[in-house]
Order: sequence, then structure tokens, then C-alpha cells
Amino acid sequence: MTLPAWKTTTLTKTQATAAKLPVSDGYFTDSHGNSVARTHFDYIRDHLGYRIEIRQARYAKVSSGLSVQVDLVNWGFAAPKHPRPALLTLLNANGQTVSKVDTGADWRTWLPGPRSETSEPAAEPATQTITGTLPLPAAPGTYFLGLLLPHPTTSAGAYTVRCANTGVWFPPNPGVNILAAVTL
Repeated sequence: MTLPAWKTTTLTKTQATAAKLPVSDGYFTDSHGNSVARTHFDYIRDHLGYRIEIRQARYAKVSSGLSVQVDLVNWGFAAPKHPRPALLTLLNANGQTVSKVDTGADWRTWLPGPRSETSEPAAEPATQTITGTLPLPAAPGTYFLGLLLPHPTTSAGAYTVRCANTGVWFPPNPGVNILAAVTL
């Protein structure tokens, strides 16, 4: 198949699954659950390298702050190559960071699942869990719990990783993937 054909030939979830390609839950649907047309080119473009998806975020107020656990998977074809911090953040309604903690996680260990050209059975990638405890803000109110994967040598927002989930991007603070609204 040629590149122009890749750009026009439709790929369905059934075809991708039959080919033992990694498929995240929402890749073939939009944020409203409607089917989205994908081509072979779209699929390859979207999965070259890493494709980090947030599976679940759990949090609880504890005496030392807000304890957070985040489960992630890598649906891409490769693990991330260069180091970068994995930060948990609390943002106010204006998108300003009021609390931040480095989880100490090495995102280069977030490996994709087994490859289809091997004899390994098709399976989901391993779930990675990152944890941290955020200091609580001084004022009570509703805050946004987020995950920030910034480039280590640029300013906030520049070259940060946007997770593959629909609706996690926070426009007032580019770069933060929103996990939940939290009332403290």
C-alpha cells in the first residue's frame, strides 16, 4: 500500500483488533461516543512513539495534604525516550498552579504492550501507577487536580505531553492534563 492510499483507506476498530494493534477505549469515538473515521495513516501517526492515556485517578484528603494515585497506560509503539518530570498539580479556577509535587516517576519505564509481530498474545499494555501527596491550598474551594509532563528545559506549557484522553486538556493552563475537579 502506498502513502496516498494509507491517507484514504479507512481503518476500523475491528480491523485494528484483528491485526493485534493496540487500541485504546476511545480512539475510534469522539467525546460524545460517536464513531470517528480513522485511516491507516491516522493510526500510524497517532501511535508512533508513545501514546499515554490516563486510566483512573484516585485522591483522598489526608492530614499531610491530598493523596493522589494515577493509573496510566502507553498505547503507543514505543516507550518515551528522554527524561521528564511527572508532576501532580492543583489549579484554581483561573488555571494558576496553587500546589505542585514531583511524583519521582520515570516515565521512560511506561512501556507499551506486546507487539503484534511477536508470538506474544495480544494484550493491553501494563498499567503504571504514579503517586504523590499535594500540599493543600490555604483557601477552601474547588480546584482542578492535574498531571503535568513538562519538557525539563523549557518554560511551563511549552512542549508538555498531552495525554491521549479526550477532554483532559486545560486551556487556561496549557500543558496540564486535568484528572478531576476537587472540592477542598
